[in-house]
Amino acid sequence: MPGVVGIIAPNRQDTLETWIRNMIQPLRRQEWYRVEKRVTQRAAFGCIALDDEVGFAEKDNTILVATGEIYGREELRAKLLEAGDPSASQYKLGELLLRLYLRFGCSALCNLNGIYVIAVWEDAGQKLTIINDRYGFGKLYYWMNGDQFLFASECKAIIWHPAFHKTINEVALADFLGVNYCLDDRTLFAGIQVIPQAAVLTYESGSVSLHRYWDYSFHSQQSNAMREDDYADQYYFHVQEAVRKQARENMGLQVTGGLDSRCLAGVLSQSVQPSGVRAVTIGEPGANDIEAGKAIAQSAGYTHTALFVGSDCLARYADEAVARLEGSVNCSTSWIFALDPFLQENKIQYAMNGFLGGTLTGTNLIASLCREAPTAQALQVLHRSFFQTIFREEDLAKLLKPTIYRNVKGESFNSIRRTYEAAPTGSLINRMIYCDLHQRQRRFIATHINVLSEFSRVLDPFAENQLLDFALTVPPELKIDQRFYKRMIVEHLPQVASVPYSKTGLPLNASPRHIRFQQLSVRIKKRLNKQLFSRLNLAKLSFPNERASFDFNQWLRTGSRSYVAQILNQKELLEDYFNVEKVDSLVADHWEGKRNDYQKICAIVTFALWRKQFAI
Repeated sequence: MPGVVGIIAPNRQDTLETWIRNMIQPLRRQEWYRVEKRVTQRAAFGCIALDDEVGFAEKDNTILVATGEIYGREELRAKLLEAGDPSASQYKLGELLLRLYLRFGCSALCNLNGIYVIAVWEDAGQKLTIINDRYGFGKLYYWMNGDQFLFASECKAIIWHPAFHKTINEVALADFLGVNYCLDDRTLFAGIQVIPQAAVLTYESGSVSLHRYWDYSFHSQQSNAMREDDYADQYYFHVQEAVRKQARENMGLQVTGGLDSRCLAGVLSQSVQPSGVRAVTIGEPGANDIEAGKAIAQSAGYTHTALFVGSDCLARYADEAVARLEGSVNCSTSWIFALDPFLQENKIQYAMNGFLGGTLTGTNLIASLCREAPTAQALQVLHRSFFQTIFREEDLAKLLKPTIYRNVKGESFNSIRRTYEAAPTGSLINRMIYCDLHQRQRRFIATHINVLSEFSRVLDPFAENQLLDFALTVPPELKIDQRFYKRMIVEHLPQVASVPYSKTGLPLNASPRHIRFQQLSVRIKKRLNKQLFSRLNLAKLSFPNERASFDFNQWLRTGSRSYVAQILNQKELLEDYFNVEKVDSLVADHWEGKRNDYQKICAIVTFALWRKQFAI
């Protein structure tokens, strides 16, 4: 995928050219990628890009490489013009960023509007400075070996180094099994870390220093509160502005029956010609998201494509998912790789999606905690209800070898606890959002960038700085059940509000009477299913929104069963870390229909695939 790489090796001038090629090669997966590289006496750098906008520049013995998306460039050029640089309006991205750095220093590259990573090498002073976006959604990994320092957008650009010993980070493995991804700055590769959010990393004289230049700021009781209508109106304004800044021709937009993609589709329809947007939905035939995505696209005037996946999804995509994402997330999400041929064959230049929209408006809030105080007990509930949802701590004690479990016991919880305690807010709801942003969104959900950027430039309007800053000032109580967000869509985007919502099966603008009737109907059906139909072995009553996009559990029992069996039968990939009998029992119970443990089994499959592919 597009990205940046670099190596500082003061006494290895004879091998730097070969080494930087070794770093670039695994990222250059498409022949048409554009590549720039530079080799000096002590360091080498590379930049890989999708198009002519290669984030590379060089001036006054200073080299800059950059990757990602940065908005508001006209304001940055204006800043240089005011400082007396008459050529500022002509600079491409790399040159623009380097001139800002040389003129104003490191601070000029902090807190930019976008998702990005920038590295600057000052050859005269032998100093490397790395800056990322304030959320840490732009990933960069690094590893130190004596007086050598390597960084790259993917770990595979580092692990080839002859001095790198491939060993497993046991705590990261426990993270992965418990929450589906690695926490904090850990990776499965022992010794390799990801740069934290809002970071300025400096490497000089063989040592690394890190400091954070920004943190999230939340609503406080002392804030000047507005009416709910006003919050909805202001949020709509910020979404409009974010979409206006990012909208391009030749865009792909993934649409579902949720809120975020319908919001973007509705706003885009007001500013972009329908011919400039292609909507796409992934799912099984007849799934609610397929039907909703088609209806939303139709309401906005967009062409819609349904990408159907079936029970062989893991067999088709899991290998590619683990190879591209380096085992950083569960292969249960590998269905997203069905987008690859759509993006490639249709030459989609930009891929826009609703990443972060739900988090900012309350979709992941745990209702039972929303009115609780931020106590230690609430933290425990948060960890078990939202984070450690795959293998519980008691499960890990049985699943892992005793020596392994002793080394990792409680470490994942400690990571969540530290994040929770560091939150700059007294509100439990906002602490939940803070933990979500720092951990799940940064380390898990943001990997959509790695997937989509293989063929397209990725646009994330909800990660726009001004929009996010405003969203965090909305009073927590208005985010329960995404109340103010739904109100915004109903009032400002009625054409997409009329499409049934995936969680309820009803339009967002359904009447209160209709909503109450459906809620009563669902409660009655659930009680009948539980207390009567299951005892009599009768077909259960269905719900209007229950046709999910993917029948994950059945996939493992049908089309992907032989593939999973083949992977897990390679016991040498598991036996030194896992209780293999426990794994076999888990899989057998699932196949026989005694339990539904798709996520757990996929987590183990992901680890086995990662270990096999990267020869660890």
